[in-house]
Formats: sequence, C-alpha cells, structure tokens
Amino acid sequence: MEILVDLRCLQDENYAYRGVGFHTSTLLLLGRKFLSPDTKLVGLIDPSMPDVSDEHHSLVDEFRSYYATARLGETGCFIQTSPMTHDPSRCGALVANLNVYSAAIVYDFIPLDLPKRYLPTQSAATCYAEQLAWLRGYDHYFAISESTAKLLVEVLNVDRRDVHVTGVALRKSFESIAISLANPTSIVEPNEQKLMTQSEDRLRSACAMGRAQNHASKIVISGETPYIVSVGGDDPRKNLDVLLAAHAQLSHRSRVIVIGKYTDSSIDRMYELYSQYGGRKSQLQFLKGITDDQLAELYRNAECSVCCSEMEGFSLPVLEAIACGCPTILSDNAAHRELVSDEDAFFPPGNIDALVRRLDLFLNDASRREKLFCSQSEMPKRFLAVEVTKRFWYPITKALQTRQGVQRRSVHNSFRRRNRFQKPRLAVVSPFPPDASGVADYTRKSVESIGRLVDVDVFTDSSNP
Repeated sequence: MEILVDLRCLQDENYAYRGVGFHTSTLLLLGRKFLSPDTKLVGLIDPSMPDVSDEHHSLVDEFRSYYATARLGETGCFIQTSPMTHDPSRCGALVANLNVYSAAIVYDFIPLDLPKRYLPTQSAATCYAEQLAWLRGYDHYFAISESTAKLLVEVLNVDRRDVHVTGVALRKSFESIAISLANPTSIVEPNEQKLMTQSEDRLRSACAMGRAQNHASKIVISGETPYIVSVGGDDPRKNLDVLLAAHAQLSHRSRVIVIGKYTDSSIDRMYELYSQYGGRKSQLQFLKGITDDQLAELYRNAECSVCCSEMEGFSLPVLEAIACGCPTILSDNAAHRELVSDEDAFFPPGNIDALVRRLDLFLNDASRREKLFCSQSEMPKRFLAVEVTKRFWYPITKALQTRQGVQRRSVHNSFRRRNRFQKPRLAVVSPFPPDASGVADYTRKSVESIGRLVDVDVFTDSSNP
C-alpha cells in the first residue's frame, strides 16, 4: 500500500527548517515504527520548486510530482502536511478521490482572528477562503493543539470525532535535556531513542548549515549579570514590545536576550523603545542564527523565559524552555493554557504593568522560580517525539485497516455529498442585465451557455436581474 505525503513544505526554505518542516520531518522519521513493512511512503513534490534537501530524502521511499493521481489498488492514504501554505488545489484529485483516505495537519487559524494583519487585501482573503474550502474536504484532521481542534470544528463545522490532537514534538537537543532532567522510566525505549538520535542528527546538521552566522561567541552564558530569554520573530503578534517595556522598568539588574529573525529597522526600533522606558542598551541583546544546542544552553542558564505572544496554534518556545529546565512566564492565551496550569505564571496579553509585577516577583526570589519550574516540569514528557508520532499514526493505521477512509462520514463535506448525478456549482460575481454594459450582456450569455453543465449562482448589484 502507498501513503502519499505532500512535501512541498520541505521544498520551501520558509518552512523546511521551521515549525512546519520539523513537525513533518518528525512524523515521517518515526512513522516506520507504526506502519506495516509493505507500506510505501511517497513524497509529492513540485518540480518547479527547489529540490528537497539530501537530509529529507531519507524520509520517504520515493518522490513523485504532486500532479500524480492515486493508483487504483495501491494508494490508500493522502496526507496534507501544510494545507494553508501552498496551493491546495494541486492535490485536489487526491482529496476528492472516494477511494483514498485523506488527512490534513492543522496548525492554527490566526489569520481569521487578525484579518487586518494577515489578510490585508481582498486577494489574500479570497486565497485564504479557498484554502479553508479545500481543508473542509478531508476525512480526518490532526490538530497541533486542543485550541486549534476546537476552532477547526467551529470554523469548518466538521465532526469532532474526525479530529485528533497530536501536539508538536521536542527536537533532539531539547528532548535529550528533558529526559535527563525528568529521568522518566519506560517513556522511550532504547531502540526508539537510538532511531531518533541517528536520524535527527542529520536534520540538526542541516538546520545549522542553513542558518546565518553563528553568534554563540557573543553570548555570556554565566557571569555576574543574570538574564532572561525570549524567543520569537519579527511579528507584532509576538508582543516583544511588552516584554521590553516591562523589563526596562525593573530595578532588578538583569539582561534580556532576544532570539529570532528581526530586521535591522525592527531592532533599532526595539532599542529605542527600551530606552524610552528607562532601559540601557547594554541590557538588551538580539541573537539570530544559533543552533538548537546553543539555544538549549541559553535556556539552561537563564533566570526565566518570557513568552508574550498574543495568540498561537502551539507554543514551541514555552515547551522548549521548560524542557531545558527554564521556568517560564507567559501571556494568557488558549495555547499557553494547554501547556501550563500554574496561575502564577500568567499575565494578561499586552498588559505591561502585570508583566512588571510578575518579573519583579520571580527575578528577586529564587525559591519562587524553583517552585514555578516544579509546577511546569512534567509537561515536556507529553511531547517526546515518539509520543507525538504515535498520536499521529495510530488513527491513520487503524482507519486504513478497517477501511474507514472510504466511508466518508461527514455530511458537511462538500466534496463527498455530491453524487455523480449532481452538477457542479459555480459562483459568478458580475454586472448583469438590466444593467446596460458589455460586461453585463457577456455575463448573461455566458451563464446561459454554461448553465447546461453547471448550476450557476450569480451575485450582482443589478436591480431586478
């Protein structure tokens, strides 16, 4: 049997070694443990995009163009690894195929919550709506968090029974530390750990080579001046301004190390904001291009980590910091609530004064920091790579074994509910008679002609069309 996997995210440098790419790689890397020996993993790629890296070639048995169709009697499943980043229609034939069990990984619906920021144009909004329409056509969904699963049901009106929550796996550098700190028993078998280590080493090496200049020499890991860490990116949603404004007002002598890709203009703006609130430039440092091992060491030696994000689908910085033994203070949002339960760790998103109080409380009291970490320390065990991978592949293998994939349970699925005798539906937005224009007349004639093949809905501002 074949399982087809859309791997365009691994061809795109914007995703290959970021969250989407690492999640996809981990699921494929350990997927062999949960699949029968005769199962063939086939990666679907876009010939017009860059080649998949050598490190990612080992994740599948074969590569094909995404124009490939299901092979009768061979193709059992299609997995969409990133439905909202690349043209979903390219794999539409597989999604619509009644004989193929289709599954999609779902990360978040942040653009719907912040449309002015992420969907600023009509074109962007239309493209996103098209992606949502295609997403509704899958048989099963794998959300990275409970909050994403809840939104998935609300937005697409799918059956909650068709949604599983996997979480996101820790990468090797952070997982190794989490295991050594927790010293769990029977969580990862020796052979499983060996498999993860050997394979992930290749991905870690590729990640390091693909990153910018190594800034490790500029990092003072230990010394008289303690520091806090914040990992994010050049996106207003990450709310770095809140952390800098809060920290600048503290009497506690500490530094802030900000890790992520920020433009020079953004960094200049952050330094200016930090100074306006009373901070000194020497207390603030920006780093980018560091490896996972270097980031893990930064976490291990920090007083605490702070995550100020307005909203997330899942928060890797929170997971990774705690896995490395770093107590974490975080904004109160749904994704963060799934990871941390201690009320003392939270502050309202965007509330500078509340964060000042939290930082002042924990930076001046080592016992409070220790207590905070103790309340968070068990969480990373849920996101060991083998556990996340198991939550992904078990439902798929069960469905394929029982052939649930061809039953198409969801009555809301626009692809499935159309029987072979129904005509497709077409929406047309256009002037229409009695408006006097060439476009209106052309539309009327076109609708009359194509109406023999499809059902047409015309949306128009014309009066009495």
